Amino acid sequence: MSEQNTQEPYDDFPYSEFADSNYHAAVAAHPWLAQPVMRAMLHKLANENASVPTRQRKVIRLAQEASEAVAPYTACKKGCSSCCHLPLMIFTSEAETIAAITGRKMTHLPFRMPEPEDKVEKMAFLGQPCPFLVENECSIYESRPLECRLHHNMAGDPALCDTTKFGETSIPTMGSFKDFEMVFAWLSLKKMETLADIREFFPE
Repeated sequence: MSEQNTQEPYDDFPYSEFADSNYHAAVAAHPWLAQPVMRAMLHKLANENASVPTRQRKVIRLAQEASEAVAPYTACKKGCSSCCHLPLMIFTSEAETIAAITGRKMTHLPFRMPEPEDKVEKMAFLGQPCPFLVENECSIYESRPLECRLHHNMAGDPALCDTTKFGETSIPTMGSFKDFEMVFAWLSLKKMETLADIREFFPE
């Protein structure tokens, strides 16, 4: 018999015991948040007989439901804007939605396939406020990008989100939410959408 892996989801993060506890509490209250269930739901949604934009909207809608379900088990509260100073990669369709809602001019970027180097390049935006952060609050909250809906600090300590102290990698987010990003990326790339930081689409 092979030895069972007993590692908890957040063993490699600061405050891991709190993150593990919050994760298990969230999944106990909402079993569909567990990664195998979530993955099956997203796979079914991604392969529906519907247009790509329709499936993209459904992914965002499901992400919002998941965000609301996990919210009570996180450190995230209104008025905390630390995550609004992180790099934020969005696709063209998300930028177009923001432009339509706000009336703000969007920079149209040429298509480019995501590359491993993008992860390094995006760190140039670490610490810079999102262009839609107004008086410490998100001015496009109802239309915010997918990544914003999926970003939660499961450790319960908002101090971990302070990019001036810890950077980006110390924040224990909801692991099952990574599948949302993969499905949305797959759909977006079918439409040849560009992936870039929100500050590139909406430069100051």
